[in-house]
Amino acid sequence: MKNDFTLISAKKSTWFGGREGVKGAIYNIVLKNNQSKPYVFTKFKYGKNSVPFIIKSTGSNIYISANINMNSPLPEIDMQTGKRVDQIAEENDVSEIVLEYQISSSKENRSLKITSISEVENSSSKDALPN
Repeated sequence: MKNDFTLISAKKSTWFGGREGVKGAIYNIVLKNNQSKPYVFTKFKYGKNSVPFIIKSTGSNIYISANINMNSPLPEIDMQTGKRVDQIAEENDVSEIVLEYQISSSKENRSLKITSISEVENSSSKDALPN
């Protein structure tokens, strides 16, 4: 059976902001549509959470982008474990993205697991969503 979509690229670019503990990551995913039926992506799952995402398509390419906020409202030391907060964040680092979608008028949820994610220093314009 032919896959509905083929992964062209999956890139993660981390960022941090003006206050201590304010950080996140932008995920840019490019897929090739291998089928001719209409589709709809319903969820972008990062770990156990569904996060908002933007999707655009050009020809057979599909561009998906999500900005994930990883702010830590926790104190510097977790009082229950005695571990530093940055150690906890590293343990909870997610290495898999799951995209849920439906094809045509089917109510069947399908999923595409993305485990090969490259970390890039800065997101280049070719990886961003097209205008």
